[in-house]
Amino acid sequence: MKGSAIGRMSILYKYYGFQAGLSAIENLTLGFRKPRNFNDIFETKIWRFQEFEQIKFSDKGHNDPFLDELGVLSLSTTAFDPLMWAHYGENHEGFVVGYDLQCSHLNQHTILPATRGAANYSTPLKVEDAVSAYRECINYVYTGGEGELSSNAEAAFHNILLMKQPCWTYECEIRAIKCIQPKTLTAMEWQHRSGNNFESVFQRYAPRKALITVPGLHLYKIEPKDIKEIYFGYRNPLKKREDSAEILPNTSKNAQEYQWKNFHLKIHPDGVSLRAEEQTSPIELYYPSKHVDRITNITSTELRSIAKHINENPNCDPIVVTTYGDGQTEITKKQDLAPGPELASSQA
Repeated sequence: MKGSAIGRMSILYKYYGFQAGLSAIENLTLGFRKPRNFNDIFETKIWRFQEFEQIKFSDKGHNDPFLDELGVLSLSTTAFDPLMWAHYGENHEGFVVGYDLQCSHLNQHTILPATRGAANYSTPLKVEDAVSAYRECINYVYTGGEGELSSNAEAAFHNILLMKQPCWTYECEIRAIKCIQPKTLTAMEWQHRSGNNFESVFQRYAPRKALITVPGLHLYKIEPKDIKEIYFGYRNPLKKREDSAEILPNTSKNAQEYQWKNFHLKIHPDGVSLRAEEQTSPIELYYPSKHVDRITNITSTELRSIAKHINENPNCDPIVVTTYGDGQTEITKKQDLAPGPELASSQA
């Protein structure tokens, strides 16, 4: 697929809040999100393009079944945008991570690679036969990106997934798009192929509903070499070391071995922009004491591992991890559970 090229850039940037950034860096994961969970409610609503007026069912927007098969990674060409630091960087307390453009999840294991995934903030591409093109796009996604799209269908795919309103231009967005699960293959068949295996993410929520699934988010493992730079936000608490904090071990080792560059963001002398100050000391990530009560993300693998560890310990009460139809996940002691049909969906 052709898509929009991004020139000669070698690093693309992802903005994170504090907790999400800690998790992404320490666990070496990249998150792809389904379009129905985007923050822009107008995205992918292809009826707003004249070429697609014939497709009556397209006003479903994010909920279109064709789009629900996809996961989108949103990146940027800049690490210094104040609005993005405020919106996505948790009021400047988070991180920006610079990823190597050669990372396999940005290109090889995608149906639209980052090298051709520049967002289009202006005029949609011309599509001659909207209905035929859209059907070709559906088939392309449902088969996991097999074969090649016609030039007409490529233009339609571009308009559906890369068009954004001009008010979002400041994001300088680049997208990599994956097929999460094609309809023509079983989950086992698809995820056994290189680059397709993902984890869901659970989030601490409340005492009686301890964990919920983060909507539409799928995490894929990357290699330490895929990270090139880490930027600490202007208000990031890790810029000031706390002796009592628990250091996250993987990051320091990987940062040194793979020579990750480490920057602290400052306010530029002009008073209206940001500048980066490179640090010579090793990167250390840890949980500061004032942030320990924050929401914590847990992957499905970590959750199963915790449950297994507890249930193998004779000094601990056995627990059950139950996932409900609405995506909420609850950890409960076995002795507190009343017999019922919901136990059929439980797994220790």
